[in-house]
Amino acid sequence: MPEIRWLDHAVYEDNLIVTWQGFVLKYYKYAQRPFNGIDPHTLMRNDTPPDYRVVREAAINLLIHQDYADHSRKAVIKFYKDCIQFWNPGNVFGSDANLFEPGEKELRNPRIATAFRRLALCEQAGTGLRMMKMQWQTLGNPDPCLINDPSQNSFEFQLIISKHQIIDHYPMNDNKRKNINGEVSGEVSGEVSDEVKDKITNEVLKTITILQKNKSMTRKQLQSALNIKSQDYFRKNFIHPSQQLGLIDMTIPDKPKSSKQKHQLTEKGRIILIQMAKC
Repeated sequence: MPEIRWLDHAVYEDNLIVTWQGFVLKYYKYAQRPFNGIDPHTLMRNDTPPDYRVVREAAINLLIHQDYADHSRKAVIKFYKDCIQFWNPGNVFGSDANLFEPGEKELRNPRIATAFRRLALCEQAGTGLRMMKMQWQTLGNPDPCLINDPSQNSFEFQLIISKHQIIDHYPMNDNKRKNINGEVSGEVSGEVSDEVKDKITNEVLKTITILQKNKSMTRKQLQSALNIKSQDYFRKNFIHPSQQLGLIDMTIPDKPKSSKQKHQLTEKGRIILIQMAKC
């Protein structure tokens, strides 16, 4: 909860291995650890969390791909009752559409990536995101959400936890959720129908999440932030569905072609961002 969350706050400023070890201890504090018997080789209890492989890959990706030349911001991992957020300075090179394609991608920190792969702490190049998506779905959770934002030089990966997987000791009240921009939302004042939630695509979710951070943006700014080249594709798959669902609207609705026109998040859109994990 907002008044106590900093009591459970940890900062790691040592080398990357020490940081990784500290994160694992923090993760084990919140993870579900069902007892799966005794390992016959080590005679130790087998209680590895079922989502360990996915969370490990997301955390290692954060350490591998962040922009260490950015001294004003640091990577942040946040545990919520319905979500784990991984945010780091440094956007992913290339198009979002290619992130789930097989094959090696251009790296910002190739030596760090090589070191972690030699330690067998991450997947082979070009397979991590696809593995995380498939494994997370297998565990009964919604698709992970990723937000690659070149305009802010940042990348965010969200592991949304199904309501059936939520456990009591994640540190956030059901009715409150910390927004991505750092503000704490109040009580949810309304509900959004399951029919609307079912129509929310990953493209729509990216659109409203970007607008949550930036309040209002022109079409060009929003398209650039989402790294979409084609204007027609952007309007068809991002803008129009978001408008039709009532999640975004125009700042000057009576002059849709105004040069000062911007898009902004609606109250319905804000509620969706709070409730989306419970779809």
